[in-house]
Amino acid sequence: MSTVLSAGLAVHDLVLRVPAIPSGEGKAFASSVAETAGGPAAVAAIAAARLGSEVRLVAVVGQDPRGDALLADLIAEGVDVGSVLRSTTTGTPVSAILVDDDGGRRIINHTEPTLHAGEWDLPDLEGVDAVLVDSRWPAMGTRILEAARGAGIPGILDLDAAPDHDALRPLAAAASHVIASAAALAA
Repeated sequence: MSTVLSAGLAVHDLVLRVPAIPSGEGKAFASSVAETAGGPAAVAAIAAARLGSEVRLVAVVGQDPRGDALLADLIAEGVDVGSVLRSTTTGTPVSAILVDDDGGRRIINHTEPTLHAGEWDLPDLEGVDAVLVDSRWPAMGTRILEAARGAGIPGILDLDAAPDHDALRPLAAAASHVIASAAALAA
């Protein structure tokens, strides 16, 4: 069995089903609501676990009820959350996701700017067969990818969004593989 380390953003998602994504002012009424683990690194961790890998997640969440719920979801999916850091100074990132009947979606995310502030220890890569990092924690992602490269471990960058090209250059340079969304390529 392979062991994957996934690092980056973990989010508490609130998913609301609506007939159509609203535009302009006004109200919309959801036909259903679900709360689940989200964020690129967390979703990748869940996918790898469902495919049979052992998975460790490196992320930061708040020491709050949303963080508790997020970690419970990840544990239920078989993700090792022992490397998830709990912040006492920031809240857990949260997204409201509107999904329409055609599968279209609009995501509204709140992540406190200080979520990844400070110095964090590099996770242990002993026994890890592959590393996946997202673009949302560039400083840690770069360190992890560089360590993976030094250890001969494949390092994958999930380039979902490209808000800061300067911060992403070291990430891309350290990765052995880059997977990019169409939006990231267009930015």
